[in-house]
Amino acid sequence: MFFSSCEDDVVVNERESVIEAQFSEPTSDESTAESIKESIDFGTENRDAVLVILRGYLDPGATIPFRFEVSRVVSAELFRDVDRIKVPNRFITQAQILDENGLVLWDENVDSLFQVLEFLKLVISEQSPIALDVGQVYRFVDMQYPELLEFGMLVPSSIVDAKIFRLAVPDEDGTLVEALKVPIADLIKEAAPSRFEPRAKTLVNNGKPADKIDVVVIADGYQADNEDKFDADARAVEKRFFETEPFKSYANDFNFHTVFIPSAENGAGYDCTGNAARDMNCKEDIRDTAFATTFVVSAVADKFGFDIDRSSTRVAMPLNIAKLYEVASSVPFDQIILLSNSERSSGFAGLYFSVVTAYDDRIDFPDTAVHELGHSYGLLGDEYSNTNDPCFSNEPKVSLPVNIASTVSPLKWKALVDEGAPIPTPDTLANSVSVGAFEGAYSCEGHFRPSATCKMRNSDHEFCAVCSQQLVNRIGTGIDAISSDGLKINRTKDGISITASDIQNRQLQFFLADVLISSKDGVAQISESQLGPEWKELKVVAEFTSQFVKVPTAQSKVEKSIWLRFLP
Repeated sequence: MFFSSCEDDVVVNERESVIEAQFSEPTSDESTAESIKESIDFGTENRDAVLVILRGYLDPGATIPFRFEVSRVVSAELFRDVDRIKVPNRFITQAQILDENGLVLWDENVDSLFQVLEFLKLVISEQSPIALDVGQVYRFVDMQYPELLEFGMLVPSSIVDAKIFRLAVPDEDGTLVEALKVPIADLIKEAAPSRFEPRAKTLVNNGKPADKIDVVVIADGYQADNEDKFDADARAVEKRFFETEPFKSYANDFNFHTVFIPSAENGAGYDCTGNAARDMNCKEDIRDTAFATTFVVSAVADKFGFDIDRSSTRVAMPLNIAKLYEVASSVPFDQIILLSNSERSSGFAGLYFSVVTAYDDRIDFPDTAVHELGHSYGLLGDEYSNTNDPCFSNEPKVSLPVNIASTVSPLKWKALVDEGAPIPTPDTLANSVSVGAFEGAYSCEGHFRPSATCKMRNSDHEFCAVCSQQLVNRIGTGIDAISSDGLKINRTKDGISITASDIQNRQLQFFLADVLISSKDGVAQISESQLGPEWKELKVVAEFTSQFVKVPTAQSKVEKSIWLRFLP
């Protein structure tokens, strides 16, 4: 892939002092290089994506027990990062893009229907007098809440040489088994506009969606005459998000949107609190809302007819996940926060979205929303222990998050531990040790967290150092440290100037033929004599810098190269 320019910029007179450039290292055949008079744009990878709505099936007696079918494909202005930087294997479904020879061009571990089944199985088995296997949970969901079997995911559609979209899930032995295989061309051909036309607003616009992380807050359980309340609730979430570090320091990397779609009823299903004053309008049944957000454990207990401690039933989630994704596609999105208009407190994260109820007057629930983004965006685990919650370490095929450890030898965040801190770290040192290994996390015995307190333990606190580093790493996986319009090479009177913009919390270094070029304020100069008529590699290294990057990682550093010369 080579840089190109408008016809007016291409110079044919070799006596003009112009730049010739190309992405890859030149070979003996240099005929495809472009001569450019004024400016070269570094560009970014094509991140176009389509929203694919999938329906999951489970047949324990079949040769391939897990399988998917494409229900529909939505065309919209959507993007998906395609950098192949691995994240912890928290999920049990693998998505892949293959070329015509079966070579993997892109792969990612993703959430799917089966996280829902595993979650419900775990909760039912630990919180009720009955125990169901995954097959029984699937049949229950298929009979009672079939819409829950559909879900959506953003699929990259413009990777060079991409031919096949594939999903695979592990069998009982952990071997990946193909559960879906469909040509990319078929997905693009089948793509149709969304069936919904909600009201969408952009609250914060920091740049092109392909270069940014787009967060969208979507309404559920807000009737048409409650739109103003939703706007105020959503703005409270947006305000708290950008007030919270490290998002505050990396604010320029995010866009923020809202989407309103009216519901026939206010609230959420099974949202009675036990407080008579609050429960005047509660409903111990499924509500007619846009996405049927429901307190699922209460609903399951009602269907099976067993009593359950209300303190363990605070999880609310939408039953119509596929519709949620389709409505979200009215704006470019990377992360979804579903805001449920219920007075019963809940926060839940999974399947690349977060669910929060607007349970108070915008005092605490915005912090709950940011905590839940710590799960869905940061892939972080809860650092508290609640005796009424299941130990999620029991969930099969899901590794522990980066901020939760089941052993201190070795300790996964050892590089961030305070010098001299004892491991394990006694609670008596909570005020003097910022990072250690404090016992009590994930509602599991013998599990450890990095700090005495953190937003993943108490929503009204700040993120600890380990969680902040992880969040910055996640930002690095979702954007280019050098955005598509953030770096230009310009022809000047004396040679070349390299101009960088949109580089908040980045340190840039420029190397010409492996020699560091000095720069000031994001601008570096190359003289005509430095470059000369021979091809030389210009390498730009961009590294995230802030108080939250304690240990540099592959996610916090990126390199880009272009080969340059002046035409002789």
